[in-house]
Amino acid sequence: MAYNDTLEKFCELFLSVRHQVELPKKLECPKLQVFSLELQKNFLKIPDSFFEVMTELKVLYLCECTLADIAIVGEFTNLEILTVHDSDIKQLPSAIGRLHRLKLLDLRGCNSLKVIPPRVVSKLTRLEEVNMECSFTNWEVKGQDTRSRNCSLSEIKWIA
Repeated sequence: MAYNDTLEKFCELFLSVRHQVELPKKLECPKLQVFSLELQKNFLKIPDSFFEVMTELKVLYLCECTLADIAIVGEFTNLEILTVHDSDIKQLPSAIGRLHRLKLLDLRGCNSLKVIPPRVVSKLTRLEEVNMECSFTNWEVKGQDTRSRNCSLSEIKWIA
Protein backbone atom coordinates (compact mmCIF):
# COMPACT_ATOMS: atom_id res chain seq x y z
CA MET A 1 0.00 0.00 0.00
CA ALA A 2 1.39 3.41 -0.96
CA TYR A 3 2.14 6.06 1.65
CA ASN A 4 -0.50 8.47 0.28
CA ASP A 5 -3.15 5.71 0.22
CA THR A 6 -2.61 5.17 3.94
CA LEU A 7 -2.83 8.89 4.76
CA GLU A 8 -6.12 9.19 2.88
CA LYS A 9 -7.75 6.85 5.40
CA PHE A 10 -6.72 8.77 8.53
CA CYS A 11 -9.46 10.44 10.59
CA GLU A 12 -7.14 11.63 13.37
CA LEU A 13 -3.47 12.54 13.29
CA PHE A 14 -1.37 13.63 16.29
CA LEU A 15 2.22 14.73 15.73
CA SER A 16 4.67 15.77 18.41
CA VAL A 17 7.91 17.04 16.91
CA ARG A 18 11.05 17.33 19.01
CA HIS A 19 13.59 18.07 16.25
CA GLN A 20 13.68 20.34 13.21
CA VAL A 21 11.80 18.74 10.31
CA GLU A 22 10.36 19.95 7.04
CA LEU A 23 6.67 19.38 6.46
CA PRO A 24 5.35 18.37 3.04
CA LYS A 25 3.76 21.15 0.97
CA LYS A 26 0.38 19.43 1.28
CA LEU A 27 -0.91 16.67 3.57
CA GLU A 28 -3.29 14.43 1.60
CA CYS A 29 -5.76 13.47 4.34
CA PRO A 30 -9.26 14.26 3.01
CA LYS A 31 -11.05 12.34 5.82
CA LEU A 32 -9.06 13.94 8.62
CA GLN A 33 -11.27 15.33 11.41
CA VAL A 34 -8.65 15.91 14.11
CA PHE A 35 -5.16 17.26 13.43
CA SER A 36 -2.70 18.09 16.17
CA LEU A 37 0.82 19.37 15.63
CA GLU A 38 2.79 20.10 18.78
CA LEU A 39 6.36 21.25 18.66
CA GLN A 40 8.79 20.98 21.53
CA LYS A 41 10.67 24.29 21.84
CA ASN A 42 11.20 24.46 18.09
CA PHE A 43 9.14 26.68 15.80
CA LEU A 44 8.21 25.00 12.54
CA LYS A 45 7.18 26.70 9.31
CA ILE A 46 3.91 25.32 7.99
CA PRO A 47 3.57 25.65 4.19
CA ASP A 48 0.61 27.78 3.07
CA SER A 49 -0.85 24.88 1.05
CA PHE A 50 -0.41 22.29 3.83
CA PHE A 51 -4.09 22.21 4.89
CA GLU A 52 -5.77 22.45 1.46
CA VAL A 53 -7.12 18.88 1.39
CA MET A 54 -8.27 18.77 5.04
CA THR A 55 -11.84 19.97 4.43
CA GLU A 56 -13.47 17.71 7.07
CA LEU A 57 -11.47 19.04 10.04
CA LYS A 58 -13.37 19.50 13.31
CA VAL A 59 -10.36 19.99 15.59
CA LEU A 60 -7.17 21.83 14.64
CA TYR A 61 -4.46 22.10 17.29
CA LEU A 62 -1.22 23.90 16.42
CA CYS A 63 1.31 24.59 19.16
CA GLU A 64 4.54 26.58 18.70
CA CYS A 65 4.20 26.84 14.93
CA THR A 66 5.34 29.52 12.52
CA LEU A 67 2.12 30.55 10.83
CA ALA A 68 2.50 33.11 8.05
CA ASP A 69 -1.17 33.10 7.08
CA ILE A 70 -3.96 30.93 8.45
CA ALA A 71 -6.76 32.32 6.24
CA ILE A 72 -7.18 28.79 4.81
CA VAL A 73 -8.72 27.88 8.18
CA GLY A 74 -11.82 29.83 7.12
CA GLU A 75 -12.50 27.06 4.59
CA PHE A 76 -12.90 24.46 7.36
CA THR A 77 -16.62 25.05 7.90
CA ASN A 78 -16.90 21.96 10.16
CA LEU A 79 -14.25 23.25 12.57
CA GLU A 80 -15.38 23.24 16.22
CA ILE A 81 -12.05 23.72 18.01
CA LEU A 82 -9.21 25.94 16.83
CA THR A 83 -6.09 26.12 18.96
CA VAL A 84 -2.98 27.98 17.81
CA HIS A 85 -1.33 28.62 21.16
CA ASP A 86 2.27 29.73 21.55
CA SER A 87 2.49 30.33 17.80
CA ASP A 88 3.71 33.44 16.03
CA ILE A 89 0.42 34.42 14.37
CA LYS A 90 0.30 38.20 13.86
CA GLN A 91 -3.29 38.66 12.72
CA LEU A 92 -6.46 36.65 13.07
CA PRO A 93 -7.82 36.51 9.51
CA SER A 94 -11.32 37.76 8.74
CA ALA A 95 -11.98 34.32 7.22
CA ILE A 96 -12.26 32.96 10.78
CA GLY A 97 -15.70 34.60 10.84
CA ARG A 98 -16.96 31.85 8.48
CA LEU A 99 -16.43 29.17 11.15
CA HIS A 100 -20.06 29.11 12.28
CA ARG A 101 -19.60 25.82 14.19
CA LEU A 102 -16.58 26.99 16.18
CA LYS A 103 -17.01 26.45 19.93
CA LEU A 104 -13.46 27.04 21.20
CA LEU A 105 -10.89 29.57 20.01
CA ASP A 106 -7.59 29.19 21.86
CA LEU A 107 -4.92 31.82 21.19
CA ARG A 108 -2.93 31.46 24.43
CA GLY A 109 0.64 32.71 24.34
CA CYS A 110 0.42 34.21 20.84
CA ASN A 111 2.65 37.15 21.77
CA SER A 112 2.89 38.38 18.16
CA LEU A 113 -0.91 38.68 17.78
CA LYS A 114 -1.64 42.36 17.16
CA VAL A 115 -4.80 42.40 15.02
CA ILE A 116 -8.21 40.82 15.48
CA PRO A 117 -10.42 42.57 12.92
CA PRO A 118 -13.70 44.04 14.18
CA ARG A 119 -16.91 42.03 13.69
CA VAL A 120 -15.07 38.73 13.19
CA VAL A 121 -15.44 37.16 16.64
CA SER A 122 -19.07 38.32 16.88
CA LYS A 123 -19.90 36.20 13.80
CA LEU A 124 -18.93 33.04 15.71
CA THR A 125 -22.39 32.51 17.19
CA ARG A 126 -21.67 29.04 18.65
CA LEU A 127 -18.49 30.16 20.38
CA GLU A 128 -18.44 29.03 24.01
CA GLU A 129 -14.86 29.84 24.98
CA VAL A 130 -12.09 32.19 23.90
CA ASN A 131 -8.71 31.84 25.59
CA MET A 132 -6.23 34.66 25.05
CA GLU A 133 -4.06 34.31 28.14
CA CYS A 134 -0.65 35.97 27.60
CA SER A 135 -1.74 37.00 24.14
CA PHE A 136 -3.78 39.76 22.50
CA THR A 137 -4.06 43.06 24.40
CA ASN A 138 -4.99 45.59 21.69
CA TRP A 139 -8.73 45.74 22.39
CA GLU A 140 -10.53 48.77 20.97
CA VAL A 141 -12.59 50.96 23.27
CA LYS A 142 -16.23 50.88 22.17
CA GLY A 143 -17.44 54.13 20.68
CA GLN A 144 -14.02 55.67 20.05
CA ASP A 145 -13.19 55.40 16.36
CA THR A 146 -15.57 53.85 13.84
CA ARG A 147 -12.62 52.89 11.62
CA SER A 148 -11.18 50.64 14.31
CA ARG A 149 -8.61 48.08 13.36
CA ASN A 150 -9.33 45.65 16.19
CA CYS A 151 -12.39 44.16 17.79
CA SER A 152 -13.64 45.41 21.12
CA LEU A 153 -14.38 43.47 24.29
CA SER A 154 -18.08 44.11 23.73
CA GLU A 155 -17.91 41.66 20.80
CA ILE A 156 -17.17 38.75 23.11
CA LYS A 157 -19.25 39.64 26.17
CA TRP A 158 -22.06 37.29 25.08
CA ILE A 159 -19.88 34.16 25.15
CA ALA A 160 -21.20 31.64 27.67
